Amino acid sequence: MLFAVYPIFAFMPVEKGGLALSEARIGIHMSFRAVTQILALIPYPYLERRYGFMRMYRFSMLLWPVTIALFPLLNVVARSNGEEGCLWYGALFVFFMVWAFTGWAWSTCNPLLVSFRAHLSPAGMFIMVNEASPDASTLSSINS
Repeated sequence: MLFAVYPIFAFMPVEKGGLALSEARIGIHMSFRAVTQILALIPYPYLERRYGFMRMYRFSMLLWPVTIALFPLLNVVARSNGEEGCLWYGALFVFFMVWAFTGWAWSTCNPLLVSFRAHLSPAGMFIMVNEASPDASTLSSINS
């Protein structure tokens, strides 16, 4: 969803709530977002072992509203400081890292495959079903 919304938001004029970025700058932002996704993979295996898949899933799902709420914050920073300076790049880094952590909702124990979230969504659901099943006989009836 955000991969479609963010470029539109970034292209809109600042006066209308956007960031007034050029197409080239939007492409750079999306590339930076990919780098933050890779950075978000680093702590994932440790955190999943420590807190479990369900807690990680819930945490990442709770970050979706936070990610959406950061859109107006980026506009406020763009209005006050423009697209330069430490505050602007700090706000972008926070926004992209929070957005990257939402990808944990679709990951499994193998964090190297998080970029294939569309394919891992069913895998994440299967993990949750397996963990929710009290024993093997009920698991077979749940999956059928």
